[in-house]
Amino acid sequence: MDKTAKTSNIKAYLKSGFILFAITVSVALILSVVYTVTIGPIEEALLQKKKEAIEIVMPGALISGADVVFDDATVSPVDVDGAVAYCVEVAPNGFAGPVKLIVGVKHDGQKLRVTGVSIIEMSETPDIGTKADDPGFLGQFGGLAFGVVTGGGENSVEAISGATVTSRAVIAGVNLALEAAERVYNGEGAN
Repeated sequence: MDKTAKTSNIKAYLKSGFILFAITVSVALILSVVYTVTIGPIEEALLQKKKEAIEIVMPGALISGADVVFDDATVSPVDVDGAVAYCVEVAPNGFAGPVKLIVGVKHDGQKLRVTGVSIIEMSETPDIGTKADDPGFLGQFGGLAFGVVTGGGENSVEAISGATVTSRAVIAGVNLALEAAERVYNGEGAN
C-alpha cells in the first residue's frame, strides 16, 4: 500500500470518527434537554400522588413536624384532630422492584395501628402483582398492629393469589412502617 492510500484511509477513519462524535454529542444534548423539560412535571406528579396517598391513609391529616428519616423509612408526623399520627413512606422489594407505600399509623390508646395503606409506585407484573393496589387487599390492613402476617389469625391478611412475593412485600412494608412509627413515637430520631 502506498503512502497516498494510507493517507486516504486515515482521512476516512478520522471523518467517520468525527461524524460518530457529532452524532453522540447531538443525541446527548437532545437527551439533556428532554430530561430538563420533563423532570419538573415528573417530580410534581410524584409529589401530588404522595399527597393523595396521605389523604387516603390519613384523611384530614396536617403535616405537624419535620420528617424523620431512617435508612428504610421516612416518617412524617401529622396532626389528625389534635392527635399525633404518622404517615410513613417505605419501599420494600417486590417481584419486579421496589413497591413504594405510604402507611398511615395512629395510636389507639394501647398501641400503634394502621389507618390505611396506599401504593404510590410499583413495577409489578400487570394483572397479577398490580392487584396489590386493589382496595380489597389494602383495606385488610386497617386496624392491624405490628406483626402483620398471612395465613389467618387476629393480625393477618389474605395474600393475593399468584402474587405471593408482592403480597409479602406489602406486608413487610406495613410492618416496617409500624416499626419506624414506633421508633418515632418513643422519641428515637427526633430532631
